[in-house]
Amino acid sequence: MRVMLALRHSPEQLAWLEKQAEAVSQPDSPKYRQFVAPSELHERMAPPRSDVEAVRKWVEGVGGVVVVTELMNGAVLQLDAPHSFFEQLLATRLAVFESVGQKRPRRIVRAVEAVHVPSEVAHIVEIVGDLQSFPTPRRHRRRDHEQQRLAPPSNRHGDWKNDCTGDVKGLQCAGWITPGVIRDRYNLTNVTRTTQVASGVTNGAAVAEFEQEFYDDADLKLFSTACNLSPPVAVVATKGGKNKPSVCSEVGECTESLMDIEYLGAAAGGDVPLTMYYNEEYSIYTYVVDVISDFDASAGPWVHSVSWGTDEDTWTAEDMQRTNVELQKAAALGISIFVSSGDNGVIGAGSGNSNVFRPQFPASSPWVTTVGGTYFANHAIGEEAGASWSGGGFSNTFARPSWQKQAVASYFDTVDSLPPQT
Repeated sequence: MRVMLALRHSPEQLAWLEKQAEAVSQPDSPKYRQFVAPSELHERMAPPRSDVEAVRKWVEGVGGVVVVTELMNGAVLQLDAPHSFFEQLLATRLAVFESVGQKRPRRIVRAVEAVHVPSEVAHIVEIVGDLQSFPTPRRHRRRDHEQQRLAPPSNRHGDWKNDCTGDVKGLQCAGWITPGVIRDRYNLTNVTRTTQVASGVTNGAAVAEFEQEFYDDADLKLFSTACNLSPPVAVVATKGGKNKPSVCSEVGECTESLMDIEYLGAAAGGDVPLTMYYNEEYSIYTYVVDVISDFDASAGPWVHSVSWGTDEDTWTAEDMQRTNVELQKAAALGISIFVSSGDNGVIGAGSGNSNVFRPQFPASSPWVTTVGGTYFANHAIGEEAGASWSGGGFSNTFARPSWQKQAVASYFDTVDSLPPQT
């Protein structure tokens, strides 16, 4: 198994990072879009070498088989070892937890006792990643269920031309939200390799997938043929884990990931390379670390799509705060991460007190762009309305960023009605 140890940043480092991330992100800043180079970021945010060596001494002193990989100049130590090693290292007990009510159960390893870090390195290690928080299991989705969700609430088909006429299956998409509808609504055009070379910009897009959500080339080909996509949607690389296309042959499996990949690929169009970042145990922290460690400013990928998240109250505050720092690093590098707001309304995906609004993380991070669900209000490509099941809301963890204050104040000044305050 794999565990990440995040070494603590100094207050000076965090202040520098926030200043840089805001400067490159604010349109009125003289440093707008002058992104920090990966080498400078990792050098500035690196811990003292003595701290890295102290943690390595603790880890390697346990004995046993462990592979220690230093990421981002030692800011994160990636440990690969058997379960028994981590039980000894952290003086805890681990267990495998399995989700219920799913055709293909999802399994994660979590600590069932307190995790302990010795006093000589406790002031250095900020978090031991993903051994204490439990994500809400993703609901199994059938493809016919997903198709229904693409329609307006009345379930009436849209009044637009069907661009998916490549085969019999494509003809069945009349009135649904197809790639052509999205490209028409948002005025998207193909970006070819020739265009990128001429402009001096090489881009790339990526999706994040977790919990046994894979893809298969046969389905990508079927989708591309049905919707007349040329060149066809294709994944050029899988990082962080291995793709298992055989899983997709089972009815209903891979629906989430295939929809992510196919619609992002269709929207990007042309020769924009598409990468999948996969994490078996659903670790947003590990995913973000992989993205930052792998990032190449000369080739990207610059744009990432994440349709996953869990309620803030399923995380520890420490895990969320450190993950938010990594997302801030991504912003400073110029990486744009777009995150789904969730599809369970403001109450979130969990159970419990129904009077509490539960925004999802990482959607609630100030350093990502969160996207909610909409539908066409008049059954025609044009005006949109918010879907009632779309998530969102105000974070219960992170302070409101400065650039949102005016918009939020305007909202409260103009909104017709609000729920009771608690």
